[in-house]
Amino acid sequence: MIRRQNQGSTALLKVERTALNTAPVFQRMFVKYDAQVKGFLASFRSIIGLDACHLKRPFGGQLMSAIGKDANDQMYPLVVVVEAECKDSWLALVS
Repeated sequence: MIRRQNQGSTALLKVERTALNTAPVFQRMFVKYDAQVKGFLASFRSIIGLDACHLKRPFGGQLMSAIGKDANDQMYPLVVVVEAECKDSWLALVS
């Protein structure tokens, strides 16, 4: 729905299914809105803050975020939910 309603936006969802008769297991999600990227590139400061926290629920995982600021001190967030802060998660986000 995000890609249909917001042309140029990206929404990626990764699940893993161990067998055909089992339910898929959520691994990671990434959402990038086109307007957010255009605004960020047009007026951002060259400093980006990075942080991550553990999700302490039955499914676990981590919530990772990157925040940039523009000339008006407005924040441009990027939030990602992944199964763990590992090489596979980071590679999936940058590719």
